[in-house]
Amino acid sequence: MVMSWSPTHCVTAEEGRDDEQCARTDGLRYGFVLHGLWPQYEKGYPEACPIGKKPFVPNEVINGMKDIMPSRGLVIHEYKLHGTCSGLDPVQYYDLSRRLFRSVRIPERFNNPFETQYLSPRDVEEEFMRANTWLRPD
Repeated sequence: MVMSWSPTHCVTAEEGRDDEQCARTDGLRYGFVLHGLWPQYEKGYPEACPIGKKPFVPNEVINGMKDIMPSRGLVIHEYKLHGTCSGLDPVQYYDLSRRLFRSVRIPERFNNPFETQYLSPRDVEEEFMRANTWLRPD
């Protein structure tokens, strides 16, 4: 599972292209978001696996992920590139993605961030490990 820090992405956002993520109209801002769930080999990961038909992610699935994935395009892209290699259909893939994302407790300072924060990668790692005692640095 890959999470990303939305405020950093929004620093270089393209107007119009990234509005769903970076110019929300509901008074909230994304903090850590689910970037995707990638099947993993021992070395590397598969991409864009042939499934015999064009991958399709239903609108209900896309709309159901908007609280943790910042854009329609990202939801579709991640299933086409990685979900097709999981052996799961879009509903199963995103149900699993949500369960895994929700299993990680995001430290409070990273929720709905409006102030600039300066932290080293190690500081972020340590905050996540304090909030999730089962996490390890590796």
